[in-house]
Amino acid sequence: MAHTLYDINIDGDNNDLNFLIDSEDGLIKEYDLSINALVRDFYNLQESLNNYVLETSLNDYVLEASLNNYALKSLLNDYTLNTSLNDYALKSLLNNYALKSSLNHYVIKVLKLQKSFNDYVLEASLNNYVLEASLNNYALNSSLQNYALNISLNDYALNTSLQDYALNTSLQDYTLNTSLQDYALNTSLQNYASNTSLQDYALNISLNDYALNTSLQDYITRTEFDTSLANINTDNNTDNNTDNNTDNNTDNNTNNYSNKNVFDISNILTNNVNIQDLSSSFFNTITPINNNSKILINLKCTLYCSYALEERISLEVWRDLSMISQDNNIGSVIATGGLSIPYNFIYLDEPNNTNLVKYYLKYKLENNNSGEMMGLINIETNNINGSSNIILREL
Repeated sequence: MAHTLYDINIDGDNNDLNFLIDSEDGLIKEYDLSINALVRDFYNLQESLNNYVLETSLNDYVLEASLNNYALKSLLNDYTLNTSLNDYALKSLLNNYALKSSLNHYVIKVLKLQKSFNDYVLEASLNNYVLEASLNNYALNSSLQNYALNISLNDYALNTSLQDYALNTSLQDYTLNTSLQDYALNTSLQNYASNTSLQDYALNISLNDYALNTSLQDYITRTEFDTSLANINTDNNTDNNTDNNTDNNTDNNTNNYSNKNVFDISNILTNNVNIQDLSSSFFNTITPINNNSKILINLKCTLYCSYALEERISLEVWRDLSMISQDNNIGSVIATGGLSIPYNFIYLDEPNNTNLVKYYLKYKLENNNSGEMMGLINIETNNINGSSNIILREL
């Protein structure tokens, strides 16, 4: 690309400048420039700049003044705010002081009221203490009177028990003396029963029980049974001259017995004072072979009674519709919390028939103020071991 060349000539006079510009293509351009005009424009420009600078300075001054005024106002506002806060704090302190003074007066009033109330409570407590002491003295006197009454009742019960014990001891001594006198007869009974099933019964029931039992009561019970058998042996020795048919009947009788020691229920209890019929729960049956036969009854069970005061038990032994024996008020007249009593009964009955005979128990509670269930316990069943039986044997 080619560049155009210019030739410039400057001619100046009278504060004017003349510019001639020649180019290669032959074009000539002329320019006139007035120096005065340039100076005037320069001064105008300088004045404009000065005005601008002055205006800018004025604006900065105004801005600075405004900022100073704003800072002054801020300081004044801060001072006013601090003054207000100080006034508020002073008012708050005064209010707190007034409130504390009011609270102190209120607390003093409350303390005075509380002191009056405490004095009243103390006086009431003293009155209650005096009343309670009076009631305690009354209760103590009542308790002492009840205690004296209980001691009297206990002494009466103890005297009654001692009298019963003395009576039982006398009876036991009498039975023991009779049993010892009849003990020699048991040897002949053993020899007599050696060739019959009565030997096994006499040896297992009488001699073994006599040898193994250490309790005097069991000894007396078994001895009474031996006495009964000895009496029967005496009767048999007296009738040795009877015919062979009678001997055969006697042999059959000695083999007719029923030993029931397993029952359907382990405890037969009640909490009322009505008579309890055990004909369907604690019984045994036997069918005599001869009309004039005797039935030896050996019954054993455990009684539960005397849980509270005067809660003894009475027992009855029945044959069908006839009562054959009765034991009243067994147990302790005073409370024991529950008393277990072994009961043994031996009796020689005469039903005088050859029909099926049922022997069973009935019992009745003396009282039941405690509500405790009482009666027969520890009865053996198919699932529970116990200590009870009813043995019936025809003699």
